[in-house]
Amino acid sequence: MALKVQTQIAGDVCILHCSGRIVFGDEGAAFRERGRNILAGTPKVVVDLNEVDYIDSGGLVS
Repeated sequence: MALKVQTQIAGDVCILHCSGRIVFGDEGAAFRERGRNILAGTPKVVVDLNEVDYIDSGGLVS
């Protein structure tokens, strides 16, 4: 299953709800880019990995 990320704002915190797989390649790169964009706007970020099925070492680096 491809990575899906939903964004939720709770006060001054941005929550990223992730589902699917975070792996080396397009999914990891997309996740990394989205994280960078969010961090540029708010320093408080929570990453919810509850629905992530699989993370490989390349995805972990993301």
